[in-house]
Amino acid sequence: MKVTFFFPFHIISGVPVLFSNLAKYISNNHEVEVTIIDYEDGYMSRILEHETKIKKIFFYDGKSISIDTDVLVLQSILPFQLRPEVKISNKTKLLFWNLHPDNLILNTFPWKLFRNIRFNFYKKLVVVFSSKKYNQIKSFITDSIDHDGLVFMDSSNYNHTINFYNLKLENPINFLPIACSNGSFREYSAVNSKSTLNISWVGRICDFKINSLNFLIHNLSSTANNLKQKIILYVIGSGNEEKNLKYNNYLNNYFEVVKLGSLNKIKLDEFLYSNIDINASMGTSILESAKFGIPSIVLDFDNKNINSNYSYRWLHETINYDLGHFITNDDYLGNITMNKMIFQFNKESEIISKNVYDYYIENHSLESVSKSLLASIKKTKLIYSNINLSLLKKGLVRRLYEIIKYGKIN
Repeated sequence: MKVTFFFPFHIISGVPVLFSNLAKYISNNHEVEVTIIDYEDGYMSRILEHETKIKKIFFYDGKSISIDTDVLVLQSILPFQLRPEVKISNKTKLLFWNLHPDNLILNTFPWKLFRNIRFNFYKKLVVVFSSKKYNQIKSFITDSIDHDGLVFMDSSNYNHTINFYNLKLENPINFLPIACSNGSFREYSAVNSKSTLNISWVGRICDFKINSLNFLIHNLSSTANNLKQKIILYVIGSGNEEKNLKYNNYLNNYFEVVKLGSLNKIKLDEFLYSNIDINASMGTSILESAKFGIPSIVLDFDNKNINSNYSYRWLHETINYDLGHFITNDDYLGNITMNKMIFQFNKESEIISKNVYDYYIENHSLESVSKSLLASIKKTKLIYSNINLSLLKKGLVRRLYEIIKYGKIN
């Protein structure tokens, strides 16, 4: 069987990290011919440069590329947003993997003003101004699921999508959770040997994450002061929202923030393993600590300031593989404050470590996810011609955008 991963992207990000990890693991542990399609200097191409079992096909902006493989694995996307260079054979089966809640949300109003308004109001605007496209995408999602060609990484992605399109699906969804590189259980509890509690936040500092990070800073500052316990927060990552990072007003005798910027995989693993007591992050970033058994707190996100009653949870307490979701009123009902999380950690760090690691092995290890991915790959019946032609047609604005960004197709 020939399986191809498609995600041309230059910088380190969750999807190329996920795809490259799985491509490497599957090529080395299963009888599968694995190919990646990426820029010549893209993240997957760089990180898999010396993996001789993996075939590399280089992608170039504006240059047509034909894809003929048994199964093409790609992040789920609105059909008219498929790269214009791509020509997919009808012999190729498709597996769309929903890896962000907004992957399939119709972006009728792309401006930040509309992105920040409440979900239900935005949906009403889309239904009014783009009713035809809305219903077409609704059918595309239903058809893709019926053909076993669309899978969701967690309940957050699934619920956000079906709620936006008012879908009522008869069959239960089969989730395909994400994975990260393998780790090994850390046998010691760092808090037993240190008076300072070292906490990390890992990830891009971008629009939908900045409010969670600022809220975490505020909570850790208050917790450190309340418990009279020294806490250092290490912010690992960079992004275009760094200018909106707020921490100067929250520094005190017990709380400190250290910005480390982006770290490559080796340095990140070394730093987390050797220095961090708790990691509070979302998405793939939370798994980077869980793979070592480091107690890991799942963070959720919002486009507005987060209410002080927000309730935290450990990774092993999350439901349906949820590694972070848009915050709802339910997230303010648990009354699990950061004070309570730190207090619990100080009493039960070794138990929490073991629970987090066991959860990672069972649900997010490369072995576990690769097995589930290959089952989904064998199951999909979705091909390119199943997609409504009108959904593949690009509007004038989209065509102009792609010409400006990628150039004319050769």
